[in-house]
Amino acid sequence: MGRAAGIMHRAARRYPVWQVPNGIDAMVEAFVATEPELRRHYEGVRARVDAIPVNRETYGFCHCDYAFTNFIVDGGRFCVIDANAFTGPFALDLGAVAGQLERLEIDRSLALAYWRRFTSAYAAYTAFDESWIPWIHAMHDSKRLAFYVFIRQWIASGSHDSHDLSMLETWRREMLEDRPWITLDLSL
Repeated sequence: MGRAAGIMHRAARRYPVWQVPNGIDAMVEAFVATEPELRRHYEGVRARVDAIPVNRETYGFCHCDYAFTNFIVDGGRFCVIDANAFTGPFALDLGAVAGQLERLEIDRSLALAYWRRFTSAYAAYTAFDESWIPWIHAMHDSKRLAFYVFIRQWIASGSHDSHDLSMLETWRREMLEDRPWITLDLSL
């Protein structure tokens, strides 16, 4: 999985069309205006995301849902599927893996061993070092905020069937407390 991400991100560096995204979506900012108590958290996350260097080493084609459920192993082939692809920080895909390791509720030592194996395989194909860890946290915290906004808007539109509904109040409390979404030690 780390090897596949490293290969994908290395190839993205050479892709001829490249653009810089403009930070957290305007929809999130508009929603935060309706919940002013989240303003401080939003501004902190936005500052951390905006601090990620925007260059060919850190930005490019991202899967955007680099989750364990989006892979197929066919014989000896490892296939990545279901990309929600856009141009963005590579840290977004790495944060998806770290976040899943945390939420799987497996033994933390096993999760950390997998994380280190994943990042080692990733680094064999593309630049990656300890300086990326804050970016991974920033991107994953922005993802939680975006999920919170999407689900709240979904509820407002009349839908009530997301499996994430039960997490809304937990996410809100964590954001108000400025708690990171990933608490695993991601150091290399």
